[in-house]
Amino acid sequence: MVVGRRRIRPDRDRRRSAGTTTAGKRFGQWFRDIGVTGRTSAIILFAVVVWGTMFTVDIPVVAVESFVAGIWVALILYLLAYIVKTREIGGWRAR
Repeated sequence: MVVGRRRIRPDRDRRRSAGTTTAGKRFGQWFRDIGVTGRTSAIILFAVVVWGTMFTVDIPVVAVESFVAGIWVALILYLLAYIVKTREIGGWRAR
C-alpha cells in the first residue's frame, strides 16, 4: 500500500479539477454539443466496451477488489481529515 501526504485545502479558489483544464473544457463542450442522443449513445457504448472487456481480458478479481477497497478507504480517510480540519461540509458548520 502506498501512503502519501496531501495538504487539505478548504478554499476552492486554488483547486484545479479535471473539468477546468483545457482538455477537460474541450471534452465537456464536445459532450454538450453531441446532444442527448449522442450522450446516451456514448455512455451505452462505453458500458458495452467495459462489459465486453470483462469477458475477453482475464483481469485478476482479487487485484481489482483490493484496488477498489483501497480507493474507498483513502476516500473515507480524506473526507474525515477534511471534516476534522475545516469543521464543515459544503457550507455546513459544526456547532
